[in-house]
Amino acid sequence: QYKDIGTPFRHLTQEEEKIFQGNLDAIHNYFILEVAKNRNLDVEQTRKLANGLFYLGAQAKDLGLVDELGGKDEAVAYLERTLNTTITLAKFEKPKTLAELLTEVASRQSFFVGEGIASGFVKQQAVPASDVTVRT
Repeated sequence: QYKDIGTPFRHLTQEEEKIFQGNLDAIHNYFILEVAKNRNLDVEQTRKLANGLFYLGAQAKDLGLVDELGGKDEAVAYLERTLNTTITLAKFEKPKTLAELLTEVASRQSFFVGEGIASGFVKQQAVPASDVTVRT
């Protein structure tokens, strides 16, 4: 009966909308309960904060939603202190597609062709030292 629920090829029925909304409400409620529990906040206070808005770092800290403000360096320093160890970050990059690789190669070749043309113009416009007259 619900095999095609949520497909973009037709509108949801009222019953399907109720199913989706019920699941979204359950997920939202679970989120609120988890935030309240893990941040030691009152559930009703957390419900008021969970209104769809975002908070800037300082606001989130004042509301008890975060402990500290900072970036990657501060997070690494915190972990190193807390765990008494050295943290080495690994950088994972998505492999380039064939199209991206070809574009990169073409771009480099175009740069060097342009560089060669430009150096030719510079050489043509250079004035020999014997043609320069210095007046005092």
